[in-house]
Parts: sequence; C-alpha cells; structure tokens
Amino acid sequence: MRGDDQTAYSQLDGAPGDPSHTLSEKHFIDPQSRITGLRSHQTGDGSATVEADIAGGRGRYVATYEVAQNDRGTFIRTHDYTQP
Repeated sequence: MRGDDQTAYSQLDGAPGDPSHTLSEKHFIDPQSRITGLRSHQTGDGSATVEADIAGGRGRYVATYEVAQNDRGTFIRTHDYTQP
C-alpha cells in the first residue's frame, strides 16, 4: 500500500493501532521493492492463500497472506513473511 497505513489496516480488517494487527512488511519493504512472483490457491472454506516473492534493497522475502471474506468484503486474515 506504499505508505498508506490506513488502507493497509483496512485490508487487515482492523484500524491503525489495533494491537491484533501489525504491518510487519514495513520492516523490509522499500522504494526498490518489487513483486517477482505470485502464487495462490483456494482453501476449502472459501478463503485463499497468496504467496508473493518480493525483492528489494533489504533482500528477498516471501510474504504469505490468508485472504478471507466477511460481511464487509475481502480482507487479509493472517500474514507473515520469511527470508528464503
């Protein structure tokens, strides 16, 4: 979301400062960051897992997002990242 924390938190179905949600990607995303690969698969409950390969000035990472739906629309239920 490139610096737009409000929108990023809304995609996590939360609000800025909500202790149950973090923008952990801010630790490695920089202006040079680019998505170099993207994979997704749907799970049995209608949600989906999305993996994004990200390369930038701080190294290479794989971000994993579990995307789900609620009465307000689609949101990111969980997210994490690793360095391969």
